[in-house]
Amino acid sequence: MSLLLIAPNRDLRRWKDALLDVDPNLEVEIWPDVQNDERVQLAVTWQQPAHVLERYPNLKAISSLGAGVNHILEDETVPDAVPVCRVVSPSLTQQMKEYVLSAVLNYQRNIFTYFRQKQQGQWQEHTHKPAGDIPVGVMGLGALGQPIAETLASFGYKVAGWSNSKKSIENVETFAARDELDTFLAQTKILVCLLPLTDKTHGILDLDVFKKIKHPGYLINVARGDHLVEEDLIYA
Repeated sequence: MSLLLIAPNRDLRRWKDALLDVDPNLEVEIWPDVQNDERVQLAVTWQQPAHVLERYPNLKAISSLGAGVNHILEDETVPDAVPVCRVVSPSLTQQMKEYVLSAVLNYQRNIFTYFRQKQQGQWQEHTHKPAGDIPVGVMGLGALGQPIAETLASFGYKVAGWSNSKKSIENVETFAARDELDTFLAQTKILVCLLPLTDKTHGILDLDVFKKIKHPGYLINVARGDHLVEEDLIYA
């Protein structure tokens, strides 16, 4: 059997070398240089070209190179019986925690305001609220959402979380399902979206949601673009 790496415009030689360091007996190939299509049983992919995965008749499993799997699920040529999994690496989790924390700090510390003032040659001091007075709501408490909520809470922010099913997270008030969404939104000023993209969450960041958060509200969408109704955001 062979393991196939697919990611156009990426240098996957480091991935191949790392896999062979773990097991030198592995047969690892990098698309499109595949010696025998019938030997491919596992494909690890990111943004694969259309119809590529249907070329391998003995495919047993498909893994995404990252946390997102939309590029796999949207490929209609992938057989329904083939399991799909994903990679959520510690480095990705750390990067996401750093990014969201920096975005919240930018609001709290007026970083954007000071940057604009600097461009205009102005100096005016602005007050900032303590972290405990800033309510942050995290939509999605999965492999990335939960550690981000925990990180924000550790910095003293008032953190709430909303997910499809009830979660218990230290120092985070949690809400679940549609019945508790409005309550979650009503106490949120900075809304962080980390939801998976499904039929139920497509377009969830809409005018109805923006009306229910505290005003002025702030949005940090680090999930998918299709979660957001851009026209509603602009109007809001």
